[in-house]
Amino acid sequence: RGGLAKRVLVIGSETFSRILDWSDRSTCVLFGDGAGALVLEAGEGAGTIADRGVLAASLRSDGAHKEKLFVDGGPSTTGTVGHLRMEGREVFKHAVGMITDVIEATFSAAG
Repeated sequence: RGGLAKRVLVIGSETFSRILDWSDRSTCVLFGDGAGALVLEAGEGAGTIADRGVLAASLRSDGAHKEKLFVDGGPSTTGTVGHLRMEGREVFKHAVGMITDVIEATFSAAG
């Protein structure tokens, strides 16, 4: 409620297809391009939980396992596009544990 706008449009997108190695079937079938958008609007409500709008959000990353999921290059290191590389079983093992923590933390924050 900064007073600058009644509504704002929030847009997010990613284009993993640009960095996928299409010959690596163990990785390329798991990732794709995506986008989403939403309109946020401030409003007066009755003060109930239904009036809260976005209840909670969480985002996590763990750089300790960077050798398990990475892009091998890029303009700043090799002057090339680079490709996504992943140790699938290891990434899955860590992701399952992390997503559980993220879900629990988000639900807790949302009340």
